Amino acid sequence: MSALAAALILCSTLVFAWTFYHRQNSSKAYTGGPISKPKALWLAHGIGSWFFFPLVFVFHPEVSEPLKIVLVLHLISWWVRGPLELVMIYKWLNWTPVYGITHDIFHIMAVFLTASWALVTLGTVSFSTPMNALAFSYIAAIIFSTVAEILFAALFIATRGQKDHLIYFADETLRYRLINRFTACVCAVVYAHLAVLLVLLAFFG
Repeated sequence: MSALAAALILCSTLVFAWTFYHRQNSSKAYTGGPISKPKALWLAHGIGSWFFFPLVFVFHPEVSEPLKIVLVLHLISWWVRGPLELVMIYKWLNWTPVYGITHDIFHIMAVFLTASWALVTLGTVSFSTPMNALAFSYIAAIIFSTVAEILFAALFIATRGQKDHLIYFADETLRYRLINRFTACVCAVVYAHLAVLLVLLAFFG
């Protein structure tokens, strides 16, 4: 059941990203400018992995409570930021990647500290079940992907500059080639992790 839920989340976000990619690169585009394929894939990963995928572990009976607390904290953090960011991007038109970087730094600190607390609290029970081990690997992936998001945002600010403050996405022009290549490499890592996770959830979930 967990594997099915995870697969549905992944497929749904990929379909959304594909649709958004074509919309954003058409005459009916939303605010933010054209988006590249690597960035559309990263968007799909962010939506699925940060907003929905943790629920697979939160509601699983074999995942220990301390780990669920870490993931619930993560979800609260992103579900507070997500709607606010959308309003700032599409209504108030005052979003800047600096806000995202600030949130990401505090988020990494919170997840790392609570994950460390969970590890100490659980002790030898930490990896006593496959689901606990998978939850820990997922928490590690959250930290990895959030660090990558900080690097993406910093590179984007440096490349885009301040005058194009309503451009929120890297497009497929040479201007953003480095960012797109870096994003594609990170996407390969995080999607490979999700693929392995889906297989293991099918066996243990």
